[in-house]
Amino acid sequence: MTEAAQAQARHPRAWVALAILFMLVVLAYVDRMTIVLMVEPIKHDLGISDVQISYLQGLAFALCFALAGPPLAWVADRYSRVQVIFWGVAIWSLATMASGMTSSYSQLLGARFLVGVGEAALMPAAFSLLADLFPYRQRALAFGIVSAGAAVGGAAAMAGGGYLLQAASRAGTLILPVIGEVQPWQLVFIAAGLPGIAMAALVFLIPDVRGGIGLDVAEKQPSQPALLGWVRTNTRFVLLFSLAVTLLCAIAYGITNWAPSFFVRSYGLQIVDFAFALAVIQLIAGVAGYVGGGHIADRLTLRGFANAPYVYLAGVSILLLVAGLGAFTLRAGPAVSLAFLALFHLVLPYTGIVAAELQLAAPRHLRAQVIALVTAIYTLFGMVIGPTSIAWLTEHALGDAGQLATALTIATATFCPLALLSLLLSRKAASTAIATTRAVENGR
Repeated sequence: MTEAAQAQARHPRAWVALAILFMLVVLAYVDRMTIVLMVEPIKHDLGISDVQISYLQGLAFALCFALAGPPLAWVADRYSRVQVIFWGVAIWSLATMASGMTSSYSQLLGARFLVGVGEAALMPAAFSLLADLFPYRQRALAFGIVSAGAAVGGAAAMAGGGYLLQAASRAGTLILPVIGEVQPWQLVFIAAGLPGIAMAALVFLIPDVRGGIGLDVAEKQPSQPALLGWVRTNTRFVLLFSLAVTLLCAIAYGITNWAPSFFVRSYGLQIVDFAFALAVIQLIAGVAGYVGGGHIADRLTLRGFANAPYVYLAGVSILLLVAGLGAFTLRAGPAVSLAFLALFHLVLPYTGIVAAELQLAAPRHLRAQVIALVTAIYTLFGMVIGPTSIAWLTEHALGDAGQLATALTIATATFCPLALLSLLLSRKAASTAIATTRAVENGR
């Protein structure tokens, strides 16, 4: 079968693979986002500041995620992607459980580092697998569906974590067998990590095929450029596109991590008062955004748009600005803020669209590495800049933790327009990269 034919064929077990990867993404985001509900009790028990909390939310996870991503993707491009994902799931699940057994800030910081290492293994390998299992015309939809696991996982963390935190708080300090005394927030971490241990082995049901070429595809094509050569050729695209997605990541993680505290500080609510509503919003709007975004991108492609993901991401930048300003500037009550956050979560999903863009621009044998490189850039800088800049504004620039809404407004008004500008400046370079890759893979 020719490469052109392979690009139009779907593997018989493609949907099985998609379902398994979706479930693993759900687990990853449960473990990643559980911490956002527990900002206030962790601050109280460990005696730490907003900035220190932001390091747990961003830096601790993002640094190891970014550093581990490229080498793990290099392994995934050459060896078994299924094995890479399995060990990643095992590591992040154990690290999440370990977070619930820590008794100091430094220990919790170290556990969050390990969560980042484990989760770095998942998305580049998953997107690379899906690109070889689904035809070109269905890739954005497949990427959107698997990325929707982020919305489901975030909602599960919010609803399940909120319920468990409330129930455990009523009971007070608990004594667990072997582990010993744990606080309610520690119990939530332990419970969040358990499912990954049980489900990691499901990944071995996924077929690891590479477009019919075989696992040694990189070795069979020595004339194709290595990663650094491709990056040098497409420097403008890589830098500006990475900057745009970094800014989107910054506002995504900034608002997502601090929204629960916004409701507590601005409206005087308790976590249980809004956790379920926020979870429902994240679930419905988030899933609709991920799946709908992929579908819209595929439809734009079929209608002749040469670079549909770019058009979609530009629209995301504009709508995130509207949603963020509405949620935190108007402050007309919790219901109004929740309504604008619904819009935020509807248009927020960008990871599947970003992956679809990079699958178009990068040659097949470099896909996982290119995705890992760009993901490492925007995760490291976006997850650090977003939560930490907001914490810095509240503690230092504004000097008042009660001014969190103002800090969120400033961040939104800064990051979203800059993301749109970066996309506009890099669009031509993106089109050139896509045209070059298509020409090479079509044998021209």
